[in-house]
Amino acid sequence: MAQWREMTFLLNIMDDQTISSLYPAATFPIEFRHYLASWIEEQRWEDFSLENVEQEVPAQTLLSQSIHLLQTVAQGNVNNVVERMKLMQLSKNLLNSQRPLEFAVMVKDVLRKEKIIISEKNKLETMQHKVNSDEEDIKKLTKKVALIMEYRKKMHQLEEEFNWEKQNYECMQAIYQQNPSDMKDREMKAVMNKIKTHEFERHRLSMERKHLLRDSVEHLKKSQDNFLSALNAWRWEQHKSVIGYPFSDDLNPLQSWSEQLLVVNSSLRQELMLVHEPLSDIDEGLKALLKVLIESSFVVELQPPQVIKTQSKFSATVRYLLGETLIPGKPVTVKAQIINELQARSMGAALG
Repeated sequence: MAQWREMTFLLNIMDDQTISSLYPAATFPIEFRHYLASWIEEQRWEDFSLENVEQEVPAQTLLSQSIHLLQTVAQGNVNNVVERMKLMQLSKNLLNSQRPLEFAVMVKDVLRKEKIIISEKNKLETMQHKVNSDEEDIKKLTKKVALIMEYRKKMHQLEEEFNWEKQNYECMQAIYQQNPSDMKDREMKAVMNKIKTHEFERHRLSMERKHLLRDSVEHLKKSQDNFLSALNAWRWEQHKSVIGYPFSDDLNPLQSWSEQLLVVNSSLRQELMLVHEPLSDIDEGLKALLKVLIESSFVVELQPPQVIKTQSKFSATVRYLLGETLIPGKPVTVKAQIINELQARSMGAALG
């Protein structure tokens, strides 16, 4: 099942057309791959080929086992009528449309394609991590935010469909009371099944959306912690440069990183506002991350000399990494004041 676990992660970032071509609904539906994942990966499919007709018998055995397992899984879904009926239909389709040897070769081919996809994904991730791991991390976060937005849109669409079906059911109920018939009764039951399906799907998406929000906040915290570590490392390298250590003073990568973290935080807070139910843990987490990010993004880009003579002039430069991203359209003005050693000690004592 390890292979399918990796594939389920990848499916979230694959387009629908690619998924449909990999798991054709008519011959190898994705539900079959999902519910029988462990069993599928435990079998030996590599030995099957269309040329070896003597393998028809073991192929027939595997096909029969898969149909039986699907039916078993379906019967286990006692609390989900829709899922149970769907799985039963899938088992019937396999029984009626599949030739054993073609079925075995098809499973082998799908598993081979999955391994190629996973292998390419691992190669790509390794290469991107070496080149720029923080950018890849932000991209993943952005994809999660996009998926949360997609869930919200789907839930809105389901809400509209639910309301329409409910109104339709109420109208049919009024007509049925005046002129009852078996046909109208069946139609009403069909509409009620649609209503229940919409309710189930809305609940499922709502739970997945909240789970993804929490997961995104955790991911954002890890990325922000990495940013703060990189920023502290930059400050330490800057400090060592005073005594001659080589140092690159380019803050642009860190600024880009901090701005992207702020954008993700803002997007998650916006999505959280649209959930319409209290999720205080997520809200407090985002607020805490935002506070730390805002406070940490003030950087002394050019430090003054370590030893300053009396009545001498010197220069220093401060930089706010979030810049205009904090308040779009309104440039942020950063003011800095130099204080003496006594003032610094008094301030440190007050903060401590």
